[in-house]
Amino acid sequence: MEPLLVLPGPRTRVLGPILAIEGVTAEDSGTYRCSSSNIGGEATAEVRLQVSTPYRVDVNPPLLSVHLDGSANFQCEITPYDSGPYLIAWFKDGRQIPGRTSSTSLVINPVGREDRGIYQCIARRSDGDVAQGSAELQLGGTRNIKHYNNGVSLMIFQFVLGINQSYFGDDVKKHNITAQRGRELPDGIRQKIQPGGVLTISPVQKDLDTGVYTCWARNKQGHSARRSGEIVVTVPPKIESFAFPFDGLPEGARTRVICGVTHGDPPLTIRWLKDGKPLSPRFPVNVSDLDSFSSLLSINSVSAAHSGEYTCVASNTAAQARYSSKLQVKVPPRWVVEPSDVHEERNRAIMLNCQAEGVPEPTVVWKKGQFNYACVVVEPLEHGISQITVKTRDELVQHVGHSEPKVVSDQNVAILARQLALHANFASRILCSLSKGHKSAPYASNWLERLRQIKRIKKKISQENESIAAAAANSTTEQHRAKIPDKMQMEDFTDYTT
Repeated sequence: MEPLLVLPGPRTRVLGPILAIEGVTAEDSGTYRCSSSNIGGEATAEVRLQVSTPYRVDVNPPLLSVHLDGSANFQCEITPYDSGPYLIAWFKDGRQIPGRTSSTSLVINPVGREDRGIYQCIARRSDGDVAQGSAELQLGGTRNIKHYNNGVSLMIFQFVLGINQSYFGDDVKKHNITAQRGRELPDGIRQKIQPGGVLTISPVQKDLDTGVYTCWARNKQGHSARRSGEIVVTVPPKIESFAFPFDGLPEGARTRVICGVTHGDPPLTIRWLKDGKPLSPRFPVNVSDLDSFSSLLSINSVSAAHSGEYTCVASNTAAQARYSSKLQVKVPPRWVVEPSDVHEERNRAIMLNCQAEGVPEPTVVWKKGQFNYACVVVEPLEHGISQITVKTRDELVQHVGHSEPKVVSDQNVAILARQLALHANFASRILCSLSKGHKSAPYASNWLERLRQIKRIKKKISQENESIAAAAANSTTEQHRAKIPDKMQMEDFTDYTT
């Protein structure tokens, strides 16, 4: 059939090479051909327009009332239904039900107390359109209470210390709950029986609450049944504290820590983590079990790779416990890129690279300055003599006190040069101390001059002692003898040094 020519209309416009259709409907679906021709020939191209129609999703029945242990069946109906494909997902109370994808039916058998709620069917079409419907499942009608002629049904529960736990019984007309040894509950403030046959124990205690519990129930029709369950109370693990040395360890040292579980019911599982990840079998640490409740982690020779946080994880069927300690291995700085001398022309840019690694990460500081405060210059002269000069920075002159050149024989050059170097070293220390603000206690200065002053004082004391001794020789009175100082007093010249 020859295609019809598209003519302009209320919703259709032909704008040169462009065909525009406003508010497309299902009638606009179909194949469109575009033809282009000139004296040289003709070219055609076809496109297919598919207009999707809206659809609706309903879940039937919208309200379903089913007794406990009964069967519930919901159908997800899509209208109008085309060839699809559709992606179906079922939700209960806003949470997706796993394993129900692409199925338009949902069957629940048997129905439990936890199955009541709102069920949703969400259908997604390949073009991205989404529609949904919902229905409600209620518990109602005459309840079928199971009878156990050949014994009771045993249900095993795992209870954890300190956590509220409930044992559910049927919602019936009359019920009671008994514990082991026939004690009717509640028999204490920790136990409460709520409407619907719910027994709550808070907090759970291992010695008092472990055992078999029996719920007896009777419905309106006079039927009764019993159901028993065992409560197993498990004590969660608790780890004893451990720690690596607080101030860290040097490279090559040995260390070990023990993870001991002081509380917790067996079986216990103990494992180690480093920085939150399991230890690799190739990682150089040794882990060994000392017994069923303690584990030893040891390192024969620590290195930078061992630095980090080590966590001991102990777990049983009740809970999991963790304890962590940090190990820091002190690695002295090593040069990654050692700075080297640079010679560059004026007005050029330079880059001085200085990189070091270590643990903890070293701090790199650049300083600029002249680090020689003074130098001793020895200049040989003729006739076996030399001239020694101390050259200092300007701020050091007042502390050195030897700015003039000194001429000495070659035999005494080494002694004097050494003395001047020591003196210059003391002077530079004084300058550094003063520059750092230690003005109250700078290094002693001018030690050579102080020695000369001490010699002069000692010589003066000796002269005075000789004069007193001469005067005493000419006098025989005890008064004159008392004036003769003791030898120790003659050697003590401390008072003259201030």
